[in-house]
Amino acid sequence: MFRKIVVGYDGSERSGEAIALAQALRDPRNGTLLLTSAFLPAPVPTAPLVTVPDLREPTEASLATVRATLGPRVPVRTCAVAAAPARALIETAEREQADLVVVGSSRRGTFGRVLPGTTGEQVLHGAPCAVAIAPHGYEGGEIRHIGVAYEGSPEAEAALRAAQALAVELDAALTVYCVVEPTPATDSMIAAGTGAAWPSVTAKQHARQLLYYVADHAPAGLKPETLLLHGHAAEQISRRAAGTIDLLLTGSRGGGALRRAMSGSVSGALARDSGCPVVITPHSAVAERVPAEANA
Repeated sequence: MFRKIVVGYDGSERSGEAIALAQALRDPRNGTLLLTSAFLPAPVPTAPLVTVPDLREPTEASLATVRATLGPRVPVRTCAVAAAPARALIETAEREQADLVVVGSSRRGTFGRVLPGTTGEQVLHGAPCAVAIAPHGYEGGEIRHIGVAYEGSPEAEAALRAAQALAVELDAALTVYCVVEPTPATDSMIAAGTGAAWPSVTAKQHARQLLYYVADHAPAGLKPETLLLHGHAAEQISRRAAGTIDLLLTGSRGGGALRRAMSGSVSGALARDSGCPVVITPHSAVAERVPAEANA
């Protein structure tokens, strides 16, 4: 379970959904929630008689109100940051050495779906740790079945380790998905009207070896289900996870432009289509961890 969780709070309904997910993922023994709200710093008045409101006090008052609703059994701290929402969450996670940031879904998201908004996308682009997104309408509940998308990358490896640890601690079932996608169509294939090619034998063998390795090196007492799927990764995993998985973990390499990193990636599509909370390990989190481990 996660011990130090930064939760984005702005007083909206999605903030409540983020808090519910953070509580479900919090280590019940020593996990702490850090409710974080952003506010714009007051501008310097251009005239001596102009009164500029200080937004820190109402922001802190709003945090204190929601803190009181959580009761004394949940260790909660609050933090009001003078910055844009995404920057506030990233800076707080870095300063506190958090292991998870939780945000709510976009206002545009349909009920039961995760649709990362601008803040969530920006957090994923620079977070120093995993990022969880609560779907619209999420009310919490037990996590009895965990899914993880795995393809052998460092980001997927980090997601797998987190999924295994959660499954052991929660005594939950674990399903590991590995998808062999079609080979991209060449110009000659497009001209011939054949579209994408079937996966190569080598790709299938590699996927099987990855799943064999996962099964053989699972933590003691954990017997993960491994599924080799064929097709487009997000579509296949979302279809299998629907109505079955309570929490889905995935890695996001996220190289290049932010739009491509989130909106066009497998992790982005899973966040939109899976219908359950999604925990994404961004490239930035893994990239920061590698030098630290090398120095150690």
